[in-house]
Amino acid sequence: MITRAINKQGRLIRAPDNKVLDLSTLNQAQEECLRKSGYEPTPEELAECLDWETQTVERLLVGMREPFSLDQTLSSASNSDSRSDFTLLDVLPNENSVDPELAVIFNFQREKLANWLQKAGLDEREITLLFLIYGVGQKQKKTQREVAQVLGVSHTRVWQYKKRALEKARAYAITSPSKEV
Repeated sequence: MITRAINKQGRLIRAPDNKVLDLSTLNQAQEECLRKSGYEPTPEELAECLDWETQTVERLLVGMREPFSLDQTLSSASNSDSRSDFTLLDVLPNENSVDPELAVIFNFQREKLANWLQKAGLDEREITLLFLIYGVGQKQKKTQREVAQVLGVSHTRVWQYKKRALEKARAYAITSPSKEV
């Protein structure tokens, strides 16, 4: 009972009692092999010593690793300056961040399209409307009702603006000498 209580309190990540016992056995075998041979035993050697499967030993070795904090300070080995210290969280990529190179490319293409639409005779409201409806420069498209709320008009009016803007763009695309957008 005492051993079970120590197991529950002693580890940051709780493991089942039978696994804790296996980890303890593996740890003892690892220390014994280290004393006898003078070097860290491989998983295969430990498996042979304990008469276990190698996969079992490898899984348990992963379980023996101590967890670490993402806020734990890491330091650069080449520089002893405390300003070069950083955390693992500083190094891991942020899933929500935008790749700067892609952001520049998208912004350039958005501006190029906006310039082309202005040459086609669309005003700012029509360009904004098309960008919102088709999701240009945004994560996703907006519905006509959402666009209506943004522009402060009815959704019927959004449909009319969209129709007129697309007609202007088509007419310009047909008549313009440059097909580049």
